[in-house]
Amino acid sequence: MHTQTTKDRNYKKQESISRVYSDSFSELVNCTRLNLYNHGRIVVDERWCDDNVILSQHVLLLVKSGGGVYETPKKRLTLRAGWAFLVPMHTEVSFSCSSVMEKYYFFFRLEYHGLTDLIELNPPVHQERPVADDIWPLLESYGRTDVSSNLGLEGLLLGIIAGFLPRTAVPQPVSPPEKFHRISAYINNNCRADLTLGDVARSCGLTSGYLSSLCKKTFGRNFKEIITAKILDRSRKELRSSSRKVREIAGSLGFNDELYFSKYFKKHCGMSPLEYRAGREMYR
Repeated sequence: MHTQTTKDRNYKKQESISRVYSDSFSELVNCTRLNLYNHGRIVVDERWCDDNVILSQHVLLLVKSGGGVYETPKKRLTLRAGWAFLVPMHTEVSFSCSSVMEKYYFFFRLEYHGLTDLIELNPPVHQERPVADDIWPLLESYGRTDVSSNLGLEGLLLGIIAGFLPRTAVPQPVSPPEKFHRISAYINNNCRADLTLGDVARSCGLTSGYLSSLCKKTFGRNFKEIITAKILDRSRKELRSSSRKVREIAGSLGFNDELYFSKYFKKHCGMSPLEYRAGREMYR
């Protein structure tokens, strides 16, 4: 009769273990960030309306009660209780309210490696979807300061946003990852209006042609578009969260002329820096 040895038992134990490791999951979780710009809970009535607003970030609306309408040049959707609505950035949209409406709103970007936006890379397959009733008690934690409530709310928002997106592959960065992370770190740390493709390429030991094709292949946009998005992102953060003068913000971002910076900002955001700072968006 065969006596089971320690070696046999260890071998069988190893056989019974099945491990699955996903590089794409690690890459996405470690390099994706939900970046909130403006958010809150609001109750509005029939007097509330905003016409032809061009969104400078994505907006997620969670309607708890009441109703209204939002229209774009291509479609008209009814805002209704118990539903979530995702309106992508750069959309021209008009909002109105048909009754007293209570809702939560979140202006955000879903940044990947700090250089691009996952929703721009993966446009939503639809812009409205019902949400479970159990989200409302969770949303009541909004405004609390404890770690548990805030992490739970972030997870809730990411889950709702994910429900709008198509099941496309995670963008695959250049191999080896260290080289790619060096590129993204350099751009994030040195992003200014005068930063050139050649500057980044030389710093990372690459040719300009290779870096240019890498940006397009990985992010679906060229180098200039990536830098523009980063500059606007930093501009909005400064305008919202600091008291620095516009000329100081412009100078820190590589603009020697405050007027040129203001025109640049208005071209891409649909309003001047001062208007943005004053809160001239649909929620103020």
